[in-house]
Amino acid sequence: MQNWTCSILSMVLLCVSTFSSLAQKEDNSVINSIFSSFMGFFMGVQAQEIDKEIIVDLSIEELTDEMKIEIEGIKAEILLEESKKPQEETKKPTVILYHTHTDEAYLKGEQDYVETSTGRTKNHKFSVVGVGETFSQALQDKGFTVVHDKTDNVSAGFNKAYQTSYETIKQYIGKAEVFVDMHRDAYYGQTPNVVTYNGQEYARLCFVVANGENYSQKPNWQQNYKLAQKLTNKLNEICPGITRDIIFKNARYNQHVSEKCLLIEMGNEENTIEQVKRTAELVAMAFEEVF
Repeated sequence: MQNWTCSILSMVLLCVSTFSSLAQKEDNSVINSIFSSFMGFFMGVQAQEIDKEIIVDLSIEELTDEMKIEIEGIKAEILLEESKKPQEETKKPTVILYHTHTDEAYLKGEQDYVETSTGRTKNHKFSVVGVGETFSQALQDKGFTVVHDKTDNVSAGFNKAYQTSYETIKQYIGKAEVFVDMHRDAYYGQTPNVVTYNGQEYARLCFVVANGENYSQKPNWQQNYKLAQKLTNKLNEICPGITRDIIFKNARYNQHVSEKCLLIEMGNEENTIEQVKRTAELVAMAFEEVF
């Protein structure tokens, strides 16, 4: 009996060693899956879910009927709130501003800056970080406390950027109310690409809200959506047509760190940095009105 037991254990250890070795190699998702299942069976435990952010194509996504109903309810709730008398002014929240894709740049034109690849640069003067500086200053001028974290979250790997940016912002969890991840959108042929307000051209923008589908720790997407919708309404009131409809995604985008998380797509690579910075100032105006 002892000999059989030793033989079985030896075979198990050999299998574990073999699978473990194979699982270390790149692009062996099937081996990894088999290895995880085998270990779960052998050890008598089920593999724990590991949350990893997924990059999702922003051009595709379908809402369930249930979510559509919830969204319509949120919009109705906003209209009801706006119809009531203004509430007493409250203290403005602390805002954490960061950039998961730190190197997203704008229309180069004759601007003299080095591209790391098409539409990307580490020169903050011409990237979304520079737009963030304008936005941050505009908010501070209106009495907001702002922490603009300019950490490079993309150089360690584009496909790991959301995990990297989470490591960047987790130090602020519980210390701030509003988290803003500011991006530059990709140009999909959207027209118009700009709107005119007071004789100046402004880049269009939109908000992205994620529901945390397939993640164990999910965002309160209803509250995030409500805030994004309020800002969308206010921005279109200030400058009609400046915002596109909110994009709703089966993703998470680190929007679980607060009940006031925003992902803003500020213009695209066909917009000039000047157009986008003007838009950033309008977003600050909307923040002042909404908060």
